[in-house]
Amino acid sequence: MKNRTDFELVPGLVSIITPVYNAASYLHVCVGSALGQSYQDIEVLLIDDGSIDESGKICDDYADKDARISVTHSVNRGPAAARNIGIAKSKGEFILLLDADDSLEPNAIELFVDKLDKTLADLAIGNFFSVKSKTQKEANLACLPYQTLTQNDLVDYTRAYLTRPDKHPLFGVAWGRLFKSAIIKSNGITFDESLSTFEDVAFLFDYLKHVKSACFIETALYNYMVPYAEQKNYQSACMAIGDNHKKQWGYKVAVRH
Repeated sequence: MKNRTDFELVPGLVSIITPVYNAASYLHVCVGSALGQSYQDIEVLLIDDGSIDESGKICDDYADKDARISVTHSVNRGPAAARNIGIAKSKGEFILLLDADDSLEPNAIELFVDKLDKTLADLAIGNFFSVKSKTQKEANLACLPYQTLTQNDLVDYTRAYLTRPDKHPLFGVAWGRLFKSAIIKSNGITFDESLSTFEDVAFLFDYLKHVKSACFIETALYNYMVPYAEQKNYQSACMAIGDNHKKQWGYKVAVRH
């Protein structure tokens, strides 16, 4: 995508983008957590990525009841394409990516926006809970010893990530971060739709090229659903690799970014 200047953003508005694929079992919790935010200046973009369960209808039902929700129905092309649709349609000053099987803590958006306002950073990274069952969730322990990262800090962390990505996961996922829409849209940053794995890594490093500073919020703001035994029909489009083993090498493509 070429760089753009033909977009208008609504100041203070946070665009929450959620790709939806066969997520009927989780969608009420996910969307409910977005609508229940203490920060109410939001729009929720639900991108139905060719679901064959009741997900599409659930999305439409939510849109009928709340004007802040918009729904796009698309043929199945994967989470990267769905997120790109959401980015293109978004109107907010900020963008947050929320997976359909995950959820937000009630004050997540408020703390994200407040942190960016106070630090003047270009990216806010929130800590998260790993949800391991209906009754068990644990806060991630991979916290930073400091809460503001300068460009030099970002370079150092990137080098550490490339050496041991398993030990430095800050830039391994795109969910649970608050991005500035102007940076994304003016620089034509999109998700690589040719990748079925590690597309988040590619997106984040493309974004970081234009970041002067980032901030870290130690408070867990995002609930990441870890597949567990009770979820017999668990299907995460963002985690599925399928029978194409070449998809497992998406990391090699992603790190080029």
